[in-house]
Amino acid sequence: MTTRFLKSPSTRSRQGRLTLPVVFSGPGFSRDGTPSAWLLATSAFVLFGLLQDTGLHSFVTIFACVSMLVIGMPHGMFDYLTLRRRSGHSKVRLVSWIAAYCGLGALALAGWQFVPLLALALFLVIAVVHFSEDWHHGPSVLFSIAMATSVIALPALIYPEELSRLFTLVAGTDARILTDIVRLIAPLALLISLVFVVIEASEQRSASAFRNAVLLASALLLPPGVGFALFFCLYHSPRHFVEGYDELEGSQLDRRRFFMYLTTASAAVFLLVTFVQPAAMMDQIVIASIFQTLAILTLPHLLLPYLTHRSFRI
Repeated sequence: MTTRFLKSPSTRSRQGRLTLPVVFSGPGFSRDGTPSAWLLATSAFVLFGLLQDTGLHSFVTIFACVSMLVIGMPHGMFDYLTLRRRSGHSKVRLVSWIAAYCGLGALALAGWQFVPLLALALFLVIAVVHFSEDWHHGPSVLFSIAMATSVIALPALIYPEELSRLFTLVAGTDARILTDIVRLIAPLALLISLVFVVIEASEQRSASAFRNAVLLASALLLPPGVGFALFFCLYHSPRHFVEGYDELEGSQLDRRRFFMYLTTASAAVFLLVTFVQPAAMMDQIVIASIFQTLAILTLPHLLLPYLTHRSFRI
């Protein structure tokens, strides 16, 4: 199989091997990690077709969630590179930041154990803030927030009962009130997002407009969890993988070993979360654990800039 580097030909020959996961370096992705609208549309069409068979519904949902664990979550582990670079040559500062980073993750884990409904609500807010960065190129932060809100909230318009079940499964308690709140927000988020798509199309950014339209359609038409997994694995993660890969090129780390670290560390957090789950059917445990793992890793991932820029000097 022929794959390509994201860097210039001189860089390719100098490095001599591909370390970026092949799934993010094929013809369906641009140099900045942005997927083509046709790749997103094809994936959404296939998922929608498979979901028409009720016997495959559970399988597709589990597959989507596991994909988030294997393909999506490891990109957050690039945070170690940021911590190491900003710590300079101070090992004490690096260890302190790593401890603080892990502490934030532990705080999120404790939240899921003791106040799960609040933890879920905070996760949704944090997720919107974090995912809005994927549209930072937009003409207004309002459009960025609307797009991020849409990919999370739109399932509430067509699949309110399924979303309530997912929220309840993840939080371990009745979360119907969150579904009601999300359902109230979704129409406004969709309206603003559609205005953003129209603006992009009018400014002759047709590829981006088409891609955003596909993301909105996927979030609206695909069941909760499945549409989000498509966004997370094929849009959010590739962009951040490319950013992390670019930063990795300037480090002295062995890339193959570092990518193994990414996957292993993500899986370790997942296994820890799974271990503390209450007894339930295996598919329910997997789904709850994956979304909780995502939430646990998102909190320190989002707060990383504040952790390194505003922490005490060592």
